[in-house]
Amino acid sequence: MTNKANQSNPTVLRKGRAGPVSRRSRTHQVANWVAAAETFLIDLDGTLIQQAYPLDGAAALLDRLAGRFMIVSNNSADTADALAGRLMAIGLPVTGRQLVLAGEQTIKFLAERHPHCRVMLFASAAMRRMAVNYGLALVDRNADLIVLMRDSSFDYAGLSLAANEIRAGAKLIVSNPDLTHPAPGGQIVVETGALMTALTACADALPARIIGKPEPDLFVEAMRRLAALPDNTIVIGDNPDTDARGAVRLGLRYLLLGPGAGADANSPAALLELPGFGAGANPARPRNTQPERIAADDLSSA
Repeated sequence: MTNKANQSNPTVLRKGRAGPVSRRSRTHQVANWVAAAETFLIDLDGTLIQQAYPLDGAAALLDRLAGRFMIVSNNSADTADALAGRLMAIGLPVTGRQLVLAGEQTIKFLAERHPHCRVMLFASAAMRRMAVNYGLALVDRNADLIVLMRDSSFDYAGLSLAANEIRAGAKLIVSNPDLTHPAPGGQIVVETGALMTALTACADALPARIIGKPEPDLFVEAMRRLAALPDNTIVIGDNPDTDARGAVRLGLRYLLLGPGAGADANSPAALLELPGFGAGANPARPRNTQPERIAADDLSSA
């Protein structure tokens, strides 16, 4: 997911880089990274798709990395199974287990850490059903927690209600901080972060917890499922503020897609043309290890 206004100079975040490097040096560096990589954590909106349309080369990239990737997305409106069905319908070979989504992970976080709290949830119908299925107590007043996700029905009344609940002592938990994500034709889709900005301004309070990228939760869960190690994992995304910054926090290498001068490629198809991704290079290797839980502290020390 992307806030395009923040894409002017993504290279400043590169792990281990003292400053700008030449395009030739960068290409050589990427080739070495890809040759050593075992697993890939791939963003969705702006990296593989724009709304309901796959980007050029998206299916080929997933085919190339078959068995070695997880899609790590700040999507907070859909369940993994429903989204996987839509992705399959547009030609992207993805299963529900290969999707780590901010909305689902927020519900699971609440069920594990705050199972008895009164929750005022601003979210899609799908996320509200999941919350009920996980046993969360959803309320419309006197909440312990205000939980904010991408909610297309969020309005003035909801903003006023949530702000006053927070001012009365409720804690704010947010699924993801993105302001927007890209849509076809150069348009944008307003995201959870825009709602969060309005709410925190009115309530004069910051979120107690954000679950999605650049926070570690989604990356850690994806690596757990892949039994991945930080040293041979690459993050592929389009957003310096979420994908790149989240990777750097955990000591992971990353590649950026997009039109900016600091991007490694402008599309999945162009990424596949880089040395290391080309035909015959680093063929997909099946992973036979069983997942083990990886703690965020373990990753951050890598």
